[in-house]
Amino acid sequence: MKKHLVLSGLNPKSGGGISAITASFLEYFSSTFDIHFLYPFTRGRRTSSGIKGIRETECLKLPGTPREKQSFLLSLYSLKADIHQAIGGTSFEALPFHVKRLPYFLWTATTLKSEKQTQGISVSEAQLGLEKVLYRSAVKVFTISNAAKKEIESISERSDIVLLPPPVKDIFLALERKRPREKTILFTGRLNDRRKNIGFLLDIFKGYAKEHPETKLLLISQFPPEEDMMKRINALGDKVIIKIGEKDIIPYYKNASVFFLPSHQEGFGIALAEAMAAGIPVIVTKCGGPEDIVRHGENGFLLERGDAQGAVKYLDIMLNDQDESERLGRAGKEFIRNYLSKDRIFSVIGSEYNVFLQSGNK
Repeated sequence: MKKHLVLSGLNPKSGGGISAITASFLEYFSSTFDIHFLYPFTRGRRTSSGIKGIRETECLKLPGTPREKQSFLLSLYSLKADIHQAIGGTSFEALPFHVKRLPYFLWTATTLKSEKQTQGISVSEAQLGLEKVLYRSAVKVFTISNAAKKEIESISERSDIVLLPPPVKDIFLALERKRPREKTILFTGRLNDRRKNIGFLLDIFKGYAKEHPETKLLLISQFPPEEDMMKRINALGDKVIIKIGEKDIIPYYKNASVFFLPSHQEGFGIALAEAMAAGIPVIVTKCGGPEDIVRHGENGFLLERGDAQGAVKYLDIMLNDQDESERLGRAGKEFIRNYLSKDRIFSVIGSEYNVFLQSGNK
C-alpha cells in the first residue's frame, strides 16, 4: 500500500519557477505516494493542476475576512499523513503544517527579505520571526541555490540545510536546435514581476537595435506586464514580440539566438536552466541563484547588474560569433544534463523520506 503524502505548494498552472518545481515533484512521486495536493485559492474559476493520479484541494492560504479564515481552518483538518511536504518561494507554504503541529519537509527558493526587498515591499519583524520558526521547525530544509542556503542558515541557525536545485523537464534537454536564421534575444518569465528588471533589458535592446536593426526581442510570459512597462514595450514597435499565456513555448526556444535574464534577484532561475538545457547560450545578471549554474565564459556570461556596456559586448558575441555561441550553448546543455538530473535530485528527497519514516517520528 502506498504511503500518504500531503503537499502544500503552488498550482503548476499559476506560472513561475516554483510552480514548475511543484509540477515535477507531483509527476515524479505520484507513482510511489498517495498524494493530496493543497494550493492557495486563485481568483476566478478554479483551475486543476492537470496532474493525474492525485487529489487536490484549493484552499485559502493567506486568509483575511472571517469567512476566509473559516475556510482556511477547514482546509487543515485532513492534513495528517505519513509525509508532509511544503514547496514554496519562501517558507510560508509550510504554515498549514506548522499550525497543526505536524512534522514537515520544506523546499524553498529564497528568504522573505530577499524576495520582497527588490520589489520595494517592507517585511515586519513578526513576519521575520515566523519565518525563522518555520525554518527551525522543519524536519529537513532543502533550498535551490548556494545564495539562499547561506541566508537560510543565518536566519534559522541550522547547519543542515540541503542544497537541492530544481530539476529541468526532459523536453528541454531533448530539444535539437539548428543555427537560427534570425537574430532573436529571448526572455521568458513573469513580466509583471519587478525583480525581473525588464526595464534594463528594454533599454539595452533599444540601443542595440539602433545599430543592429535586424535584431528582435521576444518576451514570453504567463502574465502581462504592468501598464507603464507595456507602454515602453509598445514604443519599440514590431522589433519586440510579446507572447502571453502560450502553452507551447518549445518552438520559440528552437529559434532563439540568445537568452537574456536581467533580474535583480533570482532564487535559482528555472527559466534560465531551461534555456541552457535547450542549448541556448545565455547572458544573466549576478543576482543570486544563477551563479550556481552559469560559469562565466565557459557555459554562458555573467553580468554585473546595471552593466550596460558589458551587456552589449556579450550580445555582440552571442549574435555575431556563431562558433562561440554554439560552444557556450553546448557546454550549458551538458552542465544542466549532469547537474539537474531529475532522478539525482528526487533521490535525495526520497532518501530523506525513508530515514524519517524508518525513525518512526511521523
